[in-house]
Amino acid sequence: RLPKAMTCQLAVRRVKSLLQGQGFPDYVAPFGNSQAQDVLDWVPVHFITQASHVKDSCQLPVALVIEVKWTKYGSLLNPQAKVVNVAASLLSSSFPETNSGSERTV
Repeated sequence: RLPKAMTCQLAVRRVKSLLQGQGFPDYVAPFGNSQAQDVLDWVPVHFITQASHVKDSCQLPVALVIEVKWTKYGSLLNPQAKVVNVAASLLSSSFPETNSGSERTV
C-alpha cells in the first residue's frame, strides 16, 4: 500500500531500487573466468529508460528486463560462451495519481 502523502517520484525511486537490488552492475564479465583487473574486456550494461508521460498518472516500474546477447568464441571443437552485449530496461505501468481514499494499493 502506498500512503497518500507518498509522491509518484518517491514511489518510482523505491520500486526501481527494489527491482534493481543493491549494487546493480555497470559492467559484466564476458567469460565466467574473466579477471577483475581486465576492465577493458568487460561488457558495459546499457540501461534503457523509456520516458512516457500520461497526464495525471504515475509511470510506476513493474518489471526489470535484462537482455544478454552472447556468441560462441574460440575453436570450433570447444567454443566458449562469450557475453557481447547486455541491456537492462524498466517496464512501467500507468497509475492514476488522484486518489479517493487515504491509501492506494498497487
